[in-house]
Amino acid sequence: MPNSNDLPVVLWLASWYPCKIDRFNGDFIQRAARAVSQKIPVHVFYLMKDESGDVTGSTLEETTQAGNLTETRLYYHPPATGIRQIDQVISAFYYTRLGRKWLKNFRKVHYRGKPWIVEVGVAMRAGTLALWMKKKWNQSYVVQEHWTGYYRHLMPSEMQRGKLFWKMTQRILSNADALLPDSRHLGEWINETLLKIPFTEIPNVVDSTLFYLSDKKNTYDKNPEFQPFTFIHVSTLGYQKNTDGLLNSFSNFLKENPDVPVILEIVGPGYLSHLKRVEEDEFLKSSVVFTGPLSYEMVAERMRRAHALVLFSRYENLPCVMLEALCCGLPVIATRVGGIAYHLGRESGIIVESGNEQQLTQAIKDVFVNYHQYNRQLIALKAKTLYGMETIGDLYLKTYQKLYPHLW
Repeated sequence: MPNSNDLPVVLWLASWYPCKIDRFNGDFIQRAARAVSQKIPVHVFYLMKDESGDVTGSTLEETTQAGNLTETRLYYHPPATGIRQIDQVISAFYYTRLGRKWLKNFRKVHYRGKPWIVEVGVAMRAGTLALWMKKKWNQSYVVQEHWTGYYRHLMPSEMQRGKLFWKMTQRILSNADALLPDSRHLGEWINETLLKIPFTEIPNVVDSTLFYLSDKKNTYDKNPEFQPFTFIHVSTLGYQKNTDGLLNSFSNFLKENPDVPVILEIVGPGYLSHLKRVEEDEFLKSSVVFTGPLSYEMVAERMRRAHALVLFSRYENLPCVMLEALCCGLPVIATRVGGIAYHLGRESGIIVESGNEQQLTQAIKDVFVNYHQYNRQLIALKAKTLYGMETIGDLYLKTYQKLYPHLW
């Protein structure tokens, strides 16, 4: 890598990022930042509201550095009136004031006449700071986007955002030099439904030091007639993931094949609302295992021991868990939504239509029966080549160089 003193200042403004309040929030943005930092120094700035005051009673700034990645997290605890609309205005005021103050200081200390590359990790709300930078300093920026909320026509009304939110999102995107969506489908969808903006697809990053095909044969591979075949599902288990539909399909599969040794392992925090459904189903209660939320490392361990991933999402962009499962060499069952069909071929799994429980039941059966036809080594190798940190880091660097050739 060239001497860092000869490179532009790369500043990421993150709308989501792992922190003390939520260690899983935007972890895929952090992995992307780590990938880029292997090629060029990156400084991430994340401003987080501490509504409960568990971290700070006022403000708290923490900066850490690992290699070429510097992360600054600034927590703030705004005063509260108890009136939702007023508290939202107060929080926005604190966010804006603190964010602009930090950026002024960063520019003064770190800029020193060097050019910047500014990247916004999800348009709202960090993009409002990028807009201010563009107006004040004529600083250009790009936006990486992962948010499934752009598929608002598929979301229930209580999850919808208001007109002001969308107006601001459109303004942020319209002032950006480019859009970097995690799936081609999302880029096309934004261009079709919100505004025209040039985009380059940059998929989510997989940490292949954790998600890889294990050298150890699992028990099913050795004794399939005696050991359970494990389907794994990893998600927050909310509306988007259609966990009820998944359970219905798995129950139907077990009814049609009552003697097969098959387990569905469900990993995620929202399992309590599904316990009753499982306990009341004689087929599911002995074949479904809820693990609850697990660390990233433990999820990787579970995937390495499993045989296939199953998703039944109502809407998606490009789910991280699918790419992670592929890096583990797992065949994947997923729905034809978002960018999934662009990345999941016949050699690595089966695509079903969203909401079609009959198709999902058949897909579960097909993967179970034809499991040994999947070349897990080839699945894992291809996925690592496409989604590993080295590949994604290169893709970001080449995108920067293409957008800003005068900086190199």
